[in-house]
Amino acid sequence: MTFPAGTIGGPVTVTSDQPILASQRVQFYSSFNEVWSQGAGQAATTSYLNWYDKASPGMNNDNIHLMNPGGTTATVTVTLAGATTQMVDVGAGAGAYVTFPKGSIGGPVVVSSTQPVLASQRVQYYSTFNEVWAESAAQATTTSYVNWFDKASAGMNNDNIHLLNPGGVSASVTVSLPGATPLTATVAAGGEAYVSFPVGTIGGPVTITSDQPILASQRVQYFSSFNEIWSS
Repeated sequence: MTFPAGTIGGPVTVTSDQPILASQRVQFYSSFNEVWSQGAGQAATTSYLNWYDKASPGMNNDNIHLMNPGGTTATVTVTLAGATTQMVDVGAGAGAYVTFPKGSIGGPVVVSSTQPVLASQRVQYYSTFNEVWAESAAQATTTSYVNWFDKASAGMNNDNIHLLNPGGVSASVTVSLPGATPLTATVAAGGEAYVSFPVGTIGGPVTITSDQPILASQRVQYFSSFNEIWSS
């Protein structure tokens, strides 16, 4: 189902008399993106996004969306190192969004709230669109995977593996890919880093191992489109 043309806003609430799976499929110019809906049980008082970018060429918009599924107003603080902290009150059952000024770049983005909230990042890169949910420290792991790495095919302009450490102890991380020299990084407590294999590298899987639980994602620029997925 879809709302009429001209409709804008949020949150969208899906209710059913039987358990269902719901997703949102967006067509933006000549790009497409799909994201699963989330339940109130996935809301958190602290969640993370790996990277924010309103500085690189083509990064036209980068918004952090917030949804409060609870019955009490949530005061939400969104932080990014080197940028002015963003704060907003999100009413019970309501949504809001914040953004950092043009020129802001870096990570991690930390979403902290007085009540559990759902957060996502919606990015417009040139004429393409991508949305990814924030993740909490409970989803961090010492071993995770992404299926494929490609800096060899035509149009694959960038393919970066981002690493976020939500814990209180520095993490030593190794990112490996068959046929390539493993990459290592030290990620400070509460910090973020990224690594990338050399131009010409292609294959899979990418295996991310760490001595501390981390959140990892893959951010890909293909021609003038952008996509991010969390590792699993």
